[in-house]
Amino acid sequence: MITFLKRLIEVVLGSSTQPVSPSIVLLPIPRNVDTDWAGGRSWFGGQPILGGAAWPRHPDDDRPLHMVAQIDLTDLAACDLPFDMPKTGTLAFFADALLRELRDGGAPGAGIAGAVIYSEASDVAPTAPPEDLDVPYGNDWSFYFSTHRSRADVPVCFDRWPLEMIPVVLGQDTLEEDYFEQVGPRLNGGHLMKHPPLPPREEVSWRVVRTMIDNLARSVNGYRENAFRERAADDPMAEIYAKHRDVWPEIETFAVPLIARWDNRIAAATLDDPIGAEALADLDRDLTAFAHWKREHNPTLRSDFITEFFVNKDGEVPGLGNYYNFSDAMAATYHGMRNGSDEVFKAIPRAVRDFWQAPRQRGPYTSAHFSQILGPPVDIQDVCDAVGDRLMLLQLASEGPFLWGDVGYIKYWITRDELAAGEFGNVLVTFEGH
Repeated sequence: MITFLKRLIEVVLGSSTQPVSPSIVLLPIPRNVDTDWAGGRSWFGGQPILGGAAWPRHPDDDRPLHMVAQIDLTDLAACDLPFDMPKTGTLAFFADALLRELRDGGAPGAGIAGAVIYSEASDVAPTAPPEDLDVPYGNDWSFYFSTHRSRADVPVCFDRWPLEMIPVVLGQDTLEEDYFEQVGPRLNGGHLMKHPPLPPREEVSWRVVRTMIDNLARSVNGYRENAFRERAADDPMAEIYAKHRDVWPEIETFAVPLIARWDNRIAAATLDDPIGAEALADLDRDLTAFAHWKREHNPTLRSDFITEFFVNKDGEVPGLGNYYNFSDAMAATYHGMRNGSDEVFKAIPRAVRDFWQAPRQRGPYTSAHFSQILGPPVDIQDVCDAVGDRLMLLQLASEGPFLWGDVGYIKYWITRDELAAGEFGNVLVTFEGH
């Protein structure tokens, strides 16, 4: 806070060397086994507090929008930003997760559907999503939810990640060093690296094996769906899916029994027990055999089959692929356990939890741009010019539960007068990516 006040004085006195502005950086609340991690009053994803308001919908096709952030204004007011705005209540932010450009009324070339709902109450129960809310990212769900076997398994709301608010003073070109001087040591990022402290493969749990088999089942289920999908003859994808139909009998003969066999072994095991050397050898043998079979008999299969990466390029050595191997499976499993129940969180290996609690060695980017409230936005595609003199109310980066296009940003824009009056009905929402 002292560094924030120092930067704020520099802004007021005009002694700053670059155009800067007070901002609030939004960061995940650190989670330990003894902390009330879920009790945060602001969060990414999850369900919103709407205070009786209707769940917002897309103006072009009436589909429900996805809730992306909940901000408690009492906590925000405690940060003493020099902006006139409501100091109590909550703001719920919504967006079209498909990032479709609005037909009318959006910023040219960048406007997407979104909404901000103000509620005077902050202590009421969150609102359940409407029954017709689709899964995040729609038909592209399998790219983002690789450990879910089918669309029906994917939750319709983004995972809930409680937030803390850190006041800073930022400029368009604020670098990591200045960011860390103001924010202090932060936690390691949400995704675990493919290096130690991951345990040896024979010590990983059956929960990790389930992740690997779920991923394989997702790909097989996708092939089944595409193989039997009816398409018009002039559909540009018709020829590709005809090939899927031709190879489906081979997949059904080889992959489906493999998945069933391992499903039975997983069901008979305790999820958080180590897999052990014997099961590890069986898994390596089965998945390596499948990878060799795939390469020899079925070149039309997509490369997102997890088993593609259980052999090196020479096809000889199992388990050392550089994409979705045991390390990635462990990372995906432990990452998915981070916001689970206390019992599930405690099952993450202690070394992994300690890794997450260690300070970061570098910031999110070369320039310090991240999720934030107010302040200077990251400007990738000149959206700032298209929104005029509006303030950036919220910037959502591709982090935590989100991935916006090619590591892009969703931003919410409001005029100073609307912010001071607490009028959020005309907020402009934009997307821009790399």
